[in-house]
Amino acid sequence: MISLNSLLKKIKTIAEAHSQVNTYAQGNKYDFGQDEALVYPCLWAIPQGGSMDLTGRKFDYTITIFCMDIELTDGSNQIEILSDTILILTDLVAKLQSDAQDGDEWQVTSIGTYNPFTDADSDTISGHSVDLTLSAFYSGDICSEIIN
Repeated sequence: MISLNSLLKKIKTIAEAHSQVNTYAQGNKYDFGQDEALVYPCLWAIPQGGSMDLTGRKFDYTITIFCMDIELTDGSNQIEILSDTILILTDLVAKLQSDAQDGDEWQVTSIGTYNPFTDADSDTISGHSVDLTLSAFYSGDICSEIIN
């Protein structure tokens, strides 16, 4: 079964390859920008937990993705930011869906509403967030590492 760590690495790889994303980070929302200087536009992934489907032999990971950029002091670029960030998130989702089709280990099973936000947190930032559910399939066998 693919791990949360592996799925986050896939998101990071996509974010870092995107021409409009300058920083990728992940972790708790309360950690936002605390340990590192964020260069905008920024993509931030927050794992939200998950659930196991024993019948379907899958684990559903929910990850909230924020895409944001810093506003000019007069706010004149806010609509441009909202436009760009929803397109960046759409690119991310499309690439995840494409990558998931290349194998049968996991898939994108749910894409939530794209939620805009403005003037958030310590920087004057705007952007969008979206909740993604990524399902990891497993055989139902006991992991050999547990038995050893």
